[in-house]
Amino acid sequence: MKTLSGIPASPGIAIGLIHVINQEELSIKEITLDTPGKVQSEVENFTLALRKTEEELVAVQKMLRSHLGKDEASIFDAHLHILKDIAISQKTAAIIKNEKKNAAFALKRVVDETIVAFNAMQDDYLRQRVLDVQDVYKRVLNHLVEDFVTGVDPVDLSEKSVFVARSLGPYDFAFFEQGSMLGVVTETGGAASHFAIIARSLDIPAVVGCEGVTLTAVNGATIIIDGGHGTVILNPDSDTLEKYSRQQKRYISREQKLFAQRDLPPITIDGRMIDIAANLELPSEITSILEHGCRNIGLCRTEFLYLLKKSPPTEEEQFQTYSDFLKKMHPGYVIIRTFDLGGDKISGMIKTESEANPALGWRAIRICLDEEDLFRTQLRAILRASIFGNLKVMFPMISSVEELRRALKIYNEVKKELLGKLVPVSERIDVGVMIEVPSAALVADELAKEVDFFSIGTNDLTQFLLAVDRGNKRLAPLFDSHNPAVLKMIKSVINAAHSNGIWVGVCGEMAGNPLSALLLLGMGADELSMNTISVLEIKRIIRSITFDEIRSVVEEALTLESSRKISVFLQRKFRKKVSFSHLYQEVFKVKS
Repeated sequence: MKTLSGIPASPGIAIGLIHVINQEELSIKEITLDTPGKVQSEVENFTLALRKTEEELVAVQKMLRSHLGKDEASIFDAHLHILKDIAISQKTAAIIKNEKKNAAFALKRVVDETIVAFNAMQDDYLRQRVLDVQDVYKRVLNHLVEDFVTGVDPVDLSEKSVFVARSLGPYDFAFFEQGSMLGVVTETGGAASHFAIIARSLDIPAVVGCEGVTLTAVNGATIIIDGGHGTVILNPDSDTLEKYSRQQKRYISREQKLFAQRDLPPITIDGRMIDIAANLELPSEITSILEHGCRNIGLCRTEFLYLLKKSPPTEEEQFQTYSDFLKKMHPGYVIIRTFDLGGDKISGMIKTESEANPALGWRAIRICLDEEDLFRTQLRAILRASIFGNLKVMFPMISSVEELRRALKIYNEVKKELLGKLVPVSERIDVGVMIEVPSAALVADELAKEVDFFSIGTNDLTQFLLAVDRGNKRLAPLFDSHNPAVLKMIKSVINAAHSNGIWVGVCGEMAGNPLSALLLLGMGADELSMNTISVLEIKRIIRSITFDEIRSVVEEALTLESSRKISVFLQRKFRKKVSFSHLYQEVFKVKS
């Protein structure tokens, strides 16, 4: 028996026989073209390969739309954007023409350089887009190199199996027979990858980032994967097999019960209604949000419209996207956050300089205020879309009252301009700020007088307050949202909001963690916005407890002097309420 660890990507337990998907490493030969005719022919081959790949992507998108629905299939819109990236195609063509190199060699060099640049970025979302770039251009190379095998052989996948591969992309789902995948393990990838998103949409347990699994997995051997904890067990003994079989049955039973109650309101036994919302990163997630009984979006990230593109999205493109979100979620609300681009998140649309600390650099509202045209375009699109649903607007990374007032001034000017041109705009749009910078938390009382709501971003707030890079594995034990300093700051923000008559939500990781969610509710949070996969379990816990009990336990917890004592105390007090949550615990930590 051998146990491996990876990144939890889609919860659930899968037990079955291994099917290793062979994916040959591509060996590209460098060929120098000795005549102008060969150079021109190679350019034409490259153009043809791009066109054939586009046709394949469109065909697979149509195929997946019939199985997964429109929203999940829209993931391929991003793949098509990548394929049409002018920078990559132009650089490749230039190498073919100027250096007289074969198309496959030229393309691989350009793509390798692009991947190096992506991997250097601090933003986890962008690093995971590397897989998309690799997946798309594997298809192009498949047309340039005859003996290069990129896909999955559908002939071998007729029986239900747990699939093990070095990497998989959303494209590969098209090659699996319906119902043939019990679970999946990959060596690469992250929880926010497109493959992981589709796996969650299909309720397929998945573990990604499991290094070395393809070297030790053997076709036909038994495997257990725990997608909630990122655990992979090869050749389990009888006791382990029995243990996980019991857990699998419990998990399936609990999931069925949770889904049966998904439309019940998140209200405590003593009648306290809690707003539960989901965080949205990609349009494809809306279907899953609705299926999990969630009717609000508490954090609609808009960066996907800007990333992997050489030019900003048009006002019309943004208007269509935001309108679609609002229509689908109506009558629930959608909080659209203006773009949180940063020094490591911008492609060619804005000239930026390299920053030693991009998380602390020129990003989010700072770019909005410096690049007003981009900001105004987005605000026009958001305000035009407001008539289609219940819209709220939120500014990220506000650090001072002056900064907020500048943003509000531009917002109000844009609104006035639209109304002056008789463009319809909703009469009531709440405007709020993310509290994720310690300076904003310290002046929360003043900020609260300017806006309609706060949303606390506990991920960055914890990182900045404790001076801990949350992406640094070595510092992981220090990134602790139960640190008394963090909790005192959160409590002070909630108090400031309520004393000024505005509501406050939480959209960071804490909102989707059972113990932390109870802690936040006990401190007075009015709304919790989380990863979709957390919604049903958090709703269940809320419905199983009284608000008075939550408040009294949390009041006592906040008197303790260490995060360890606080966590142990909460676990002891709420043990019965969150007794099943260990099966979800790690997936709750997926980026939210």
